[in-house]
Amino acid sequence: MKFLTLFALMLLAWSNGVEGALKFTGVCYGPYRDNEAPAFYPTVEEIREDIHFIKNLTNSIRIYNIDCSLGEIPRICEAETLDCYPGVWISGQRKLDSMRIQELIMLAKENLSCVKGLIVGNEVLLRGDLKKEELIEYIKEVRDSTGLEVTTAEIWGLWDDSLAENVDFVLAHVHPYWENIAVDDAAAYVKEKWEYLNVQFPGKEVIIGETGWPSEGDPRGDAVPSEENQRIFLDSLKRIAEEENMPYFYFEAFDEKYKVTSEGEVGAHWGIYYSDDSIKPLLKDLVPEDAQEGIDRPARDRKVTMPWYVYKDALSCENHFIPSGWMGYRQGIKTFDEVWLENPCSGKTCIKITYIPQSSSEWAGVYWQYPENNWGDLPGYDLSAADTFLFCARGEEGGEKAEFKVGGIGSLELNSTGVITLTKEWKEYGIHIRGKDLSNVIGGFCWVSNYSQNPEGCTIYLDKIRYDQFNSIHESETSTTSPLPHVDMLSPIGQRIVMRYANYPHGFSAAVFDASGQKVDEIHASAGASSGTITWGEDYSPGVYFIREMSDSLSATQKVILIR
Repeated sequence: MKFLTLFALMLLAWSNGVEGALKFTGVCYGPYRDNEAPAFYPTVEEIREDIHFIKNLTNSIRIYNIDCSLGEIPRICEAETLDCYPGVWISGQRKLDSMRIQELIMLAKENLSCVKGLIVGNEVLLRGDLKKEELIEYIKEVRDSTGLEVTTAEIWGLWDDSLAENVDFVLAHVHPYWENIAVDDAAAYVKEKWEYLNVQFPGKEVIIGETGWPSEGDPRGDAVPSEENQRIFLDSLKRIAEEENMPYFYFEAFDEKYKVTSEGEVGAHWGIYYSDDSIKPLLKDLVPEDAQEGIDRPARDRKVTMPWYVYKDALSCENHFIPSGWMGYRQGIKTFDEVWLENPCSGKTCIKITYIPQSSSEWAGVYWQYPENNWGDLPGYDLSAADTFLFCARGEEGGEKAEFKVGGIGSLELNSTGVITLTKEWKEYGIHIRGKDLSNVIGGFCWVSNYSQNPEGCTIYLDKIRYDQFNSIHESETSTTSPLPHVDMLSPIGQRIVMRYANYPHGFSAAVFDASGQKVDEIHASAGASSGTITWGEDYSPGVYFIREMSDSLSATQKVILIR
């Protein structure tokens, strides 16, 4: 059955069986509550509550991504008999994009009856993330692999014949606000562009994929955000849509505060409902009676449990910071690959960074932030449960130099490893955060290199970047480590490891290994040395070390974390 017929059925449902105002033909659903954003996804239960409520507002939603818990949205829609148009986010990072395309194809193969169409990317051409030919290849891949109706979403002015002929329906964004159109003319402007696209692409169903009006934010020419103007636009839009049978997805269901970091204040205020799901008062009589009261959508608790990863694996649902803060000479970062498959420290992937400076004054760095591009406008995580920060790093050849930092944005002051010379083998490093203010961590991690450190450039690899609790590290690895039976004190002090032992009448041997398994020190005590204190190292680098003891046929290993 073709999309046109499906949408005609949706229009029929839209106009029947509703008390008060008609349902919306479709609504854009962004699920993030206050304190949530990409990298800190809503819970499945939160999504279920939203969908159960939204079905009172509309019979159809579109979504923008299916990462992590968002992948449950179509399945919940199936249970709630709500039509769903799932999309995937395409960013121009080819490996990540390909992984997301495969996720969309796998979702389609579940044969959910609620899935009426698939959306490959959102405003990809507008942002310049891909060339049109590259986007079309992704669209073809999904069409060939699923047999479902497939499209992409772009602003109305970027649709042309070559794009339209490769989709099953045209999904066009028309936002009068962004085009400086006064609110009194805005709904008619949407209709005008819809009619134009129908003439341009005969035989294709044209759907308004996004249209709306913000209730707060800065004016753009004659376009002024306010709750009064939002009402004027929505009232006119619904009337025109009913008269013309114009299908649309209204942007959007709920305000989403996290968007302030990428779109400014206006980005957080497009919802019919505030982020807590109370309806904006002037819109109440424009929604169906069953949708007028809203539900309780409390802000998410920012206090989280350990470990809390900056990076665990590509597209891992445990990656909680985004590498959005590119600094310095950005053009010098020739490679930033979060899906590097060769020789990860753990899991399936690691991060590869290649930096090539062009002059002696140049430097470059990347900040992992939460939310994305957040320089202090929004709260970050409460990581008060953490007392250590750990990460794995290595160089391509060995000898590469870099500095790594945490904090600097939010409550956590900037803490650094200092400049580290990397080895060719993986090594685990630590940064001291015990006793620091971790109540609002925005800058989760930072890498910095410069010309003086690497005049010929460098390639480094990073993995397993995380905040953790010292005790939990021991508890989680008891299968391979345990307290040394005759040691009553083993402690990192400065850049040394100090061990106090007793009751070794027959002597013993012990060695220090770094996180890669390489022996860095050893000691042998002769018979009669029944007690004493051993100090290893004067300038050990921050990191994880293992003390391995071999005595009287006994073998035991204990971990020590040396932090700066």
